[in-house]
Amino acid sequence: MKNDDGDPGGDDVSSASPPACTVDAAAMASKVRTAARQLRALLDRDGMADDPFRFTLAVDVTRAAEEMAALRRARPAFRRAVASRLREAGYDAAVCRTRWLAARDVAAGDYEYIDVVVTAVTAAGARAAKSAAHGAERRYIVDVGFAAEFAVTRPTVGYDELLNISKYF
Repeated sequence: MKNDDGDPGGDDVSSASPPACTVDAAAMASKVRTAARQLRALLDRDGMADDPFRFTLAVDVTRAAEEMAALRRARPAFRRAVASRLREAGYDAAVCRTRWLAARDVAAGDYEYIDVVVTAVTAAGARAAKSAAHGAERRYIVDVGFAAEFAVTRPTVGYDELLNISKYF
């Protein structure tokens, strides 16, 4: 069968294809640098010097993760085992789950992490606790598989840079 133009077929392939997508390399590089800076600030690895408890917790989390390395591929079991080791070490640690419903541009989902709660006395030491409010708590979010949650098969260079930053926190 011929279409109105006299060509066999029927559908004009050029009208069905999506418009060309152009990427401004400089703008994309700027966005990656901004995202990397924001991720570093959010994760604040250098802040450990100002928070000795955070440093101690990081050491204990690393030790627990290494001890439970055989479970790493089974993420929920690994997370529970690390939280259990932290509790054995005296931390108030629990696996927490957050869920959200689908919204306009966000798919529904859930996420698990380890929550460590400490009082001002534990986190800051006895001297600093005198000036802190009685019973004040501080929460530390521990995510032993953060970078793995965002791994993709064929990442762009910028995406790979962001993942590499998160591996060290």
